[in-house]
Amino acid sequence: RTFASIPGSCAHDPMGIQGLLPFLRSYVKKTHIETFQGTTIGVDAMCWMHKGAYACSRELVVGADTDKFVRFFLRMCEVLRYYKIKPIIIFDGEKLPAKAKEDQRRGFLREAARLGALELLQRKEKGEDVDEHELQQKCETAIKVTASMVSRLQSALKELSIDFLVAPYEA
Repeated sequence: RTFASIPGSCAHDPMGIQGLLPFLRSYVKKTHIETFQGTTIGVDAMCWMHKGAYACSRELVVGADTDKFVRFFLRMCEVLRYYKIKPIIIFDGEKLPAKAKEDQRRGFLREAARLGALELLQRKEKGEDVDEHELQQKCETAIKVTASMVSRLQSALKELSIDFLVAPYEA
């Protein structure tokens, strides 16, 4: 079996199965996406949702309404469809009880980053100089994919007749 990196894939995502990517490295073959023409692939929805959320992380931190994460996701699906690859999007289901402590730790890190980003944004609004890199990093760390975001994406996928399913637990 051959695995390939798809554009926008989460090759360096800190979440997921630790050590999986280095383990798979010897099985990965760099190839052009058109090699997969006529096939069906599964896509981890959370991966692309997080990637898309980077484009609007500041809006998400301040609670502004945005659909940039949906547009990113749909563009990725269109790339696959352009090459006649059928995507099946797989959403995470229930949280795994065994990961409760890790999920709690990540939640604390996200909230601390969100509060730090809001503080920097307030200082910036007052005219103070802030480190833009630090602000962006805090906004990106604060990204939390919400049920509302998932619902918006699922509605868009339905409209475009892109198949998706929800895994019983985390995908």
